[in-house]
Amino acid sequence: RSDAEIFGEAAAEGRAVVTFDVSDYLPLVHRSIQLDHRHGGLILLSSAGSWTCGAATGRLVAALEGLLRAHPADDAFTDRVEWLQPGIDQPLDLP
Repeated sequence: RSDAEIFGEAAAEGRAVVTFDVSDYLPLVHRSIQLDHRHGGLILLSSAGSWTCGAATGRLVAALEGLLRAHPADDAFTDRVEWLQPGIDQPLDLP
């Protein structure tokens, strides 16, 4: 399916899209603003430092969980764009 279809379906379901694909999804957000359409949110992942290596996968899940805990409302990401970056949006390892 196309990015536009995924973005539209997520909006209809009130879900945020989590993606590395900044160049395709930011224009979809801009288009939704121009059309005065609401969207479920967009969580962009920086490819710098890579979230995709095996060790980073757990950090990505923890960062997403932290983001959800910080914004627990069902509509917390509606019409919002958030960036997650490795090394910045990772949970602290506290003893």
